[in-house]
Amino acid sequence: MTALNPAWRFGHHPRHIASLGLWPIDDWTVKVYTIAGVDGRVSPRLLDAAGDIVRNALPRPGVCAQRYGAAFVLVHEAQAFNTVAVDWWQNVNELNHRFFRAPAGSSAFIDITASGESACVWELRVQAFERDAWLTHVLTEGRADLEGYAQARLNEMC
Repeated sequence: MTALNPAWRFGHHPRHIASLGLWPIDDWTVKVYTIAGVDGRVSPRLLDAAGDIVRNALPRPGVCAQRYGAAFVLVHEAQAFNTVAVDWWQNVNELNHRFFRAPAGSSAFIDITASGESACVWELRVQAFERDAWLTHVLTEGRADLEGYAQARLNEMC
């Protein structure tokens, strides 16, 4: 087994996960989440940049034979770097994912989807919640309750 880098600091530091509601973008309904440290706030500049990313990253049309117009975005302001993850449901039960990164304190994002990086532990919490909401409101017994899915929101410190 390879030794871990001694410069890495281990330990869990809780983050605020907050739902900011919905962004209607064309025929998409986008659930918006922020992930932030102690104060629980993400800068307005970062949110503006995330809005531009989402508008450009989502495929068009949002509602078609393969897609439901149901998406969520994670805007994570962290010490080392900022991330924006754009996820949307497609082909009944598949989650598609685009991932963007900017240096800390910056909103100059680049698409790092091809890097293979997917999510950090806090972002995975939101993805897990969204998976459960999709199962409950859309897939269970063929309910297809997209409105119920859009209203299911996560707000917690984890």
